[in-house]
Parts: sequence; C-alpha cells; structure tokens
Amino acid sequence: MENSIAQRVRSYLEKKRWTINQLSKEVGLSQPTVSRQISGSVALSADLLSGLLRVFPELSAEWLMRGNGEPEGVVVIQHPDELGDVKRRIDQLEQRISELEGEKKEPA
Repeated sequence: MENSIAQRVRSYLEKKRWTINQLSKEVGLSQPTVSRQISGSVALSADLLSGLLRVFPELSAEWLMRGNGEPEGVVVIQHPDELGDVKRRIDQLEQRISELEGEKKEPA
C-alpha cells in the first residue's frame, strides 16, 4: 500500500497511463500546480482531489484518501446529470480502445 495520497495519485495515473498534463486539463488546474501537488512539494488541494474523482468515477475515494480497499470500485450515480458524464467517459474509453486495437494491427 502506498503511504500518502500523493503516492496513490501517482500510482493511479501511471496505471491509467495518464500524464500530469492530461490530468491538469481535465480538472481545470494549471500543469505546474498539479505537478507540485502530485510530487508532494505542496499539499493536495480539494480541487484536485474532487477533480480526480470526477474524471475517474470508478476511482475509490476510500482508497484514495485512506489507502483502504482497491483503487477502483463501483460507479454510483447519485444524480441523473452524472449519467451523461459516465457515458462520455465510456465513449472516450471505447475510442481509446479502438485506437489501441488499430495500432496493434499495424505492421511494425
């Protein structure tokens, strides 16, 4: 288990193959701000943490904050408007899968 929230964030981004630049765009914070927070040089902000949970609805807040359980859990839709966010994320993932499958089929 990682020791700090920042370490868990780094670990999760690596697992998802996301860059700090991608994350900063999605959460609406500057890249230097996100980089400093994830590196541990400054405290993680509520804006970054809530943004992570919005961008990755499958990310377990319990794991992120306390290190308990697994990194990904069940997505719970609490408001009908959230369903659109989940559908958009699914579309993004399906598009990325198609891109990766296309790369895999191209001769080396």
